[in-house]
Amino acid sequence: MENLSSYGFRERKDERKVCMIDKDIADSLDECDIDRKCRSDVINAIVRTFITAFLPRLRTYRKKNKSLLDKNDNI
Repeated sequence: MENLSSYGFRERKDERKVCMIDKDIADSLDECDIDRKCRSDVINAIVRTFITAFLPRLRTYRKKNKSLLDKNDNI
């Protein structure tokens, strides 16, 4: 609820990405009235809480992006 409270009611949110979620999850959240927040805000608060709670463990899954710029070969 702490993370959810940071989202304002009917406030335009820039910097959002589209993410597909399962229909049954979306339908379940739509049936709930959690502090009059929209589904996206609820999902963001849930995910933010999860990431905060498991941050040390999630860091172990971090991947290193490879790039052609990392190669030491002379081309």
